[in-house]
Amino acid sequence: MINIVASMDSKGALLLVEDDEVLGQLLTDYLGLNGFRVQWARTGGEALHALEAARPDLTILDIMLPDMDGFDILKILRQKYPQAPALFLTARSLMEDQKTGFRLGADDYIIKPFDSELLLLKIQAVLTRARMPEKSPMEELIRFGRSVLDTRQRLLQCGQRQFQLSPRENDLLTFLARRPNQVCRRSEILQQLWGDTSPQAARSMDVYITRLRKYLAQDPEISLYNIHNEGYVLRTGSLPL
Repeated sequence: MINIVASMDSKGALLLVEDDEVLGQLLTDYLGLNGFRVQWARTGGEALHALEAARPDLTILDIMLPDMDGFDILKILRQKYPQAPALFLTARSLMEDQKTGFRLGADDYIIKPFDSELLLLKIQAVLTRARMPEKSPMEELIRFGRSVLDTRQRLLQCGQRQFQLSPRENDLLTFLARRPNQVCRRSEILQQLWGDTSPQAARSMDVYITRLRKYLAQDPEISLYNIHNEGYVLRTGSLPL
C-alpha cells in the first residue's frame, strides 16, 4: 500500500521508500508539514510502481527492504532516468556501503539516526541543484588540458576516452574545471555542492575526488592535487602550484 500526503503549497514531490511503519509515518507527516507532497512506499515493488506512475522530484531510499535492496532500486532508477535526484536514508553505516551508494549515483547518503532538520536542509539542497536553470551552449562545454566536459550531458572526453559522469561527479568536476590552477577550499566545495560540511560529507567528497583522478589520468596535461588542510587544485599545463 502506498500512502500519499499532500501539502497545499507543495515544495516538490518526494518518494519515500521506507519499510519501518513508525519511521515512515513520522517522516511522511514531517515532510508533509514542511511543504512537500510525499508518496510513501514500503517495499521495492511499490517504489518501482510509484516511479513508473509518476516521477518524483526526489527519491529517498532505505537500503534494507523486505523484497529488494535500495541499491537495486537506484540502479533501475539510474537506467531509466539518469539525472533523477535520489538519496539514501539508511542504518547501513559501513564505509563500503556509502561508497557503493555514491558509485551508483546517489546525491547524498544519510545514516540513521539522523537530525530531522539536517535531513530537510539536504533535501532542499538536492532539489535546488536539480532545478538550476539550463546554461547556454557556450557554458555547457568546459575545455581544460586536452579534455572537454559537457556539463549538460555529463560527458567527459578525456584523452582518447569518454566517461559518463554521475550528477555529483559532474557538479564536482564542473566546480574544479571552472577554477583551473586555483586552490578550491574543501569547505567551499562542501557548502556549495553538498550543503553540508560534516565529516561524513567530506568523506563522500573524497570518494568522488578519487574517481575523478582515475578519469583525468587519461590526460597528461591535467593533475588533480590535494593541498593539505586546504583543498584541491585542478592543475592544467605546466603552471607551478
